[in-house]
Amino acid sequence: KIVCLIGERGIGKTQLLDEWRRQAQTENILVIGTRCYLKTSPPLEPFRWFMHELKFVLLPRDAKAQELIAKYDYLFSALAYNATAEKEPKFLFDFSSEEKQLEFLSSFVGLVNEAVAVVPFAISIDDIHLAYEMSLQLLRLLTQSRGSCYPLALSSSDSISTVKKELQVP
Repeated sequence: KIVCLIGERGIGKTQLLDEWRRQAQTENILVIGTRCYLKTSPPLEPFRWFMHELKFVLLPRDAKAQELIAKYDYLFSALAYNATAEKEPKFLFDFSSEEKQLEFLSSFVGLVNEAVAVVPFAISIDDIHLAYEMSLQLLRLLTQSRGSCYPLALSSSDSISTVKKELQVP
């Protein structure tokens, strides 16, 4: 359930994603949209926004949603960062080793899979050609997750073969 919009810069991929989100809203389908930014933004930046939106959507829900927020509270705060400490923001979560990164990313996928059972949603991510490696790794895990039933819409200025290679999908 992956839709990937590929094309040159400026041809309307973002506009098409925005229209898809608006159309989904008219049909009461929740789409959590985010985008990758220039390499000057922190790694996992698109997922910081996604987590903020997901928590906002889950908060007014039932007790099951509240349990999910409590269970994964460390993930919601993990992507917070101290932007005043240095030139480059430092995440409050320790991503110093590949093992810790994979643990975090796997937990993130677990949260998404459990959350979609509480409140069905689709994910839209624009400009994935700007994504850091850790964001691409998270996208790979999301696309390979067998328990998920959420549609995933992506846009990129890269070629389809480059996107498939980056996401490791056939």
